[in-house]
Amino acid sequence: MRQKQQISLWFDPTTRKLITELAGSQHTNAFIEELVQHEAARRKGELLDTKILPVLRAMIQQEFLGVIAQLQTQLREEVHRENQENKADIVAEMKARERRSDDRLAGLIIRAIREGGISRRMLFTYLAKEDASFAMEVYEDARSKVGKDIATRFNEADA
Repeated sequence: MRQKQQISLWFDPTTRKLITELAGSQHTNAFIEELVQHEAARRKGELLDTKILPVLRAMIQQEFLGVIAQLQTQLREEVHRENQENKADIVAEMKARERRSDDRLAGLIIRAIREGGISRRMLFTYLAKEDASFAMEVYEDARSKVGKDIATRFNEADA
């Protein structure tokens, strides 16, 4: 046990009475020693508050800035990923529409060829009943005129 040292203190009578009342059943010396220790601890805490709070504030700010930067990066990556997915969906839809359009166009071309073939055979057969050489002349003439007509339209489209 540590050896105690004496200190002489003089108090106002009302302060002395208040100390006695607050000490209650506790010895006055022990009570005052406890009060002094509590006050010292409180003051040290205030001192710590003034030194530690700015450091804590800076650390918390640094942590928040790090978290915000990380969230921004994640958000940027998420937006980029969604944009890529949306682009892929749009491209897939465009390809599907293009395929349907090509299929429709191919169907129309096949139908036109079939109808043209049917018409040619029917006309050639009809004309050949009367005169086969005349039917051949009409066929050759129509073929050359259609070829010229197609070439003229093709050249007009390029101009």
